[in-house]
Amino acid sequence: MCKVIKAATKADLKELDSLRRKEQEAVGFLPMSRYEIEVERGKSTLLVMRDNGDMVGYLFWTRGSPVAAIQQVVVRSDARRQ
Repeated sequence: MCKVIKAATKADLKELDSLRRKEQEAVGFLPMSRYEIEVERGKSTLLVMRDNGDMVGYLFWTRGSPVAAIQQVVVRSDARRQ
């Protein structure tokens, strides 16, 4: 297995949106436009995790002073507890 965590790019947004919609009943969701803004800003506050090339989750965090805050974590149901 090859797991990779990286900053989200425009190329990730369609797949991220699909995962977001599948898991929307588990937690409240931000509008897709918020994720698009984060990618455009290029601040690396939206991270995606891939396992063998497939997106299995993402994390959205914000910078604060003096701490950072996790806004949302989504992990595909079949990838949880790994």
